[in-house]
Amino acid sequence: MFSYKSFFGSNKQLPITKPKVIGYYSIDGNKRWSSDASQLNYYYPSARSKKNPNYDLNNGMENVIRDETRCDKIIDDILLWIKKNYDKVPVDPKTGKWLEADFVCRRGHLTTIMNSLYDKKDKWTIRACKYRGTIYICQYDSEQDKLEKKNIRYDERKYMSWGFKFEKYLSTQNPEIPPDTESPVNEIEAFHCVFKTRLDDKILLYGAEVDAVVSDKILMEPLPLDKLKFVELKTSKIIQHDGQQKSFDKWKLFNWWGQSFMVGIDKIICGFRNEVGVVKKIEEFSVSDMSTKYLHYWNAQTSINLLGQFLEFVEDNVKDDYNETIYLFKKIPYGNIIMSKEPGNSKEYSFLPPWFTQ
Repeated sequence: MFSYKSFFGSNKQLPITKPKVIGYYSIDGNKRWSSDASQLNYYYPSARSKKNPNYDLNNGMENVIRDETRCDKIIDDILLWIKKNYDKVPVDPKTGKWLEADFVCRRGHLTTIMNSLYDKKDKWTIRACKYRGTIYICQYDSEQDKLEKKNIRYDERKYMSWGFKFEKYLSTQNPEIPPDTESPVNEIEAFHCVFKTRLDDKILLYGAEVDAVVSDKILMEPLPLDKLKFVELKTSKIIQHDGQQKSFDKWKLFNWWGQSFMVGIDKIICGFRNEVGVVKKIEEFSVSDMSTKYLHYWNAQTSINLLGQFLEFVEDNVKDDYNETIYLFKKIPYGNIIMSKEPGNSKEYSFLPPWFTQ
């Protein structure tokens, strides 16, 4: 068991390096994976500078193409990138490992753990297994979890679509051409980057979707990985009183900070919308400033420490190979994280596909 109480009794401060982009890939509107930047979008700053934007996020809502499997957090797309780009993640043969990374996962898995520091009511289960010396992490959803996600409330689905539409107002596939806000939004399309960072003595490799790159001209492939600068595009309800401001600062900004920090983004552009989905104000947030400005609500370093100590707990327990044992780590609402084991050949819990391990 991983105990939050014992974690808070530790004063260990864990160092983390700035995330480095080591690769990228695209997912098109038909869920096809490609090792290119075909789905890369460019931030269009003049759309952000309008004093009275009045961006209607409902525009074209009836033609939205939604991704009904977006909540399914398997990691096949990341595994495919690794399979095709093994030369970009070399390792010293003396280690006996196949990859340099100690852990492979999605950014979302890391931020879920970090967020649990303050979101005590949250519940989740992640799976972990070891393959050739590296631990792979993947979310697990029970049939009940899948049903709940499939049947999300109309309002929740609408808010998600508003977020995608806002991205269309502030980004374009050609930085010299204004955004196309009339075409139907295809929520399946995505551009992903693969990142590497070192947390204490552990190397993490993870994939994350990024909203837009900052560049006044089209970037030619292969992309200049060490020069890429991204922005995060968000929407939120217009804040009308102190209680809403406190909730925004305490919960939403902490979540946004974690998402952006783990991919090296320092600029978040937020469109504040009214009740009917019209953006009335656009505001910019500095990620680097958040960790000090909102220290009275949340501690960024403490969340990093939690992530590091939890991964150490996982590393200490995940010993068997993937074909022998799948390890489950279940966060109990208002409780700790409980570990259990399942057979490596379990159809329900195993997640590394044969094409990756054979």
